[in-house]
Amino acid sequence: MQTVCPIAIVIFAIMNTSGKIKLLLVACLSIVGLLIYIQYQLISNTYRLTKVEYEKEVKAVANTIISKEPGIEKQLLSRITAVFSKKAVPVTIRQQLFNIIIDQSNSTVFGLERQYNDSFRRMNALKDVSYSSSYDLFTIEINGNSFSLVQLVNQADRSQNRLTDGDCLLQVRNFQGIIDEKNLQLNPNLKDFHNLKVKFQGKQFINIAKGQGEIMKRMTSTFLLAAGLLLAEIVLFYAMFSAILKQKRLTDIQKDFANNITHELKTPLSSVKVMFKSLERKEVLENQVHLGQLLQSLKRQYEKIQAITDSVLESAMVTEFQPELCRCDISQHLREYASDLRLEKHLLEAIIEPISQELRTNLAVLDKALNNLIDNAIKYSPESLKITFKAYAQHDFYIIKIIDLGPGIPITEQHSVFDKFYRVPERNKHTVKGLGLGLYISKQAVQQLGGSLTLFSKEGGGCTFTIKLPINEN
Repeated sequence: MQTVCPIAIVIFAIMNTSGKIKLLLVACLSIVGLLIYIQYQLISNTYRLTKVEYEKEVKAVANTIISKEPGIEKQLLSRITAVFSKKAVPVTIRQQLFNIIIDQSNSTVFGLERQYNDSFRRMNALKDVSYSSSYDLFTIEINGNSFSLVQLVNQADRSQNRLTDGDCLLQVRNFQGIIDEKNLQLNPNLKDFHNLKVKFQGKQFINIAKGQGEIMKRMTSTFLLAAGLLLAEIVLFYAMFSAILKQKRLTDIQKDFANNITHELKTPLSSVKVMFKSLERKEVLENQVHLGQLLQSLKRQYEKIQAITDSVLESAMVTEFQPELCRCDISQHLREYASDLRLEKHLLEAIIEPISQELRTNLAVLDKALNNLIDNAIKYSPESLKITFKAYAQHDFYIIKIIDLGPGIPITEQHSVFDKFYRVPERNKHTVKGLGLGLYISKQAVQQLGGSLTLFSKEGGGCTFTIKLPINEN
């Protein structure tokens, strides 16, 4: 059996709907798109607010730790003073002086980085945060001449490789300082470097690149709520549009039913009208043979109208009828049923399993279903083609198949063929008579017997209707 998912059914249905339905679909999709955009903006704003709140928290905690420790100003002064106060300092040229200062600056920065990061790791709020710093100014003045070493100092700073992502850096505090001759307590042997002054300033940062996980964790409920609302919106619009399509399909079915029943009744009623006019003629009333023929024709037209009425009434009552089941030899019954079939313009191939098989069923109800299926095969199969009637036991079920070589049913219509009054669209053509009740009545009848009726078909490849009846009573 071929199945079609609900979404595919809606898509296929949309392709056949009128302009108003397509316009409604475009409107629904536009509204869904607008709602998605609004939710995206809300989530984006929520993310920014959550990030700002997280940054404030970690910045406050980090600033507390950094403020407690001796700052970069004091530690750099301490290191440089310790070097230049020694009695023997290996400084003979200016470049050596610069190298010593740069080394001490780098040692100071690296030592603070390791110290602060160790403190951060002990704090749960800062476990995903790291420390970095950068110089904006670093100059040395010697005897009135000024030399900028900021680029050299920053290049030597091993924390610079963590300052590449500006979006993840938070400035905690600024630092600046001046180290002059009074602070340095220069060794008298360094007379060439008197009037020495070191100026520096810069910034201290915390890197929150690894803190994105914490931000996303805080937004979990927001993401879930947004996803739930989006899913609810999609389901709501899908349900609404499906209901509209269903209502339109019901309207089309009612319209087709009205057209079909009008078409079916028009011919016999027209014939009846002509016959009544003939009966008004004296010569007809006096001709007993002709009169008898007219009366027989009236009877046949009456029977046609009665059959149409009965089929409509039967479709209204079929779901309420509960047949009485009894044990019987289904194989024997189907062999007799097949032998009684007389197809005037088609070939019948009956393949009935010869082995007897008993099951509980109602033969009259089963024959009603089979009659409709055989009649359906005759209607839609070209003349002289074969109709196959198969019956056999398979595991716990008894299978009956009616196979025709007709035009088949498009996959887009197969989900509706068992609906009441439904007929495959023929663009208002009435090449095949009927009210769209035969397959509906057959399915209801088989279900009353505890079985199932399914269809396998492909366009241009005929149809196979399969009745599956349970063999075991349970």
